[in-house]
Amino acid sequence: MSIMPSPDMVPVDLSPDGSELLVVDGTGAPPRGPLWSIPILGGSPRRLGDTEGETAAWSPDGKMLAYSNLSNLFVAKADGRKRANCLL
Repeated sequence: MSIMPSPDMVPVDLSPDGSELLVVDGTGAPPRGPLWSIPILGGSPRRLGDTEGETAAWSPDGKMLAYSNLSNLFVAKADGRKRANCLL
């Protein structure tokens, strides 16, 4: 039995405290779509703002989120708010 609310959700990271999965709810190869946080021990999934990406990771302190969308890299607060494009 899966804890994922959608069959298109792909886990990409585990929160630093081990309580939540960071997932991409996407299609394609690689999957690209909205980012969600799913509590491991139950509770409601949370959409992380208007973030969309192919892969993502929480910062070591869990306060920030880095994610990529095509060749762009973004940084946002852990809840998906106030994103910024990172120039490489």
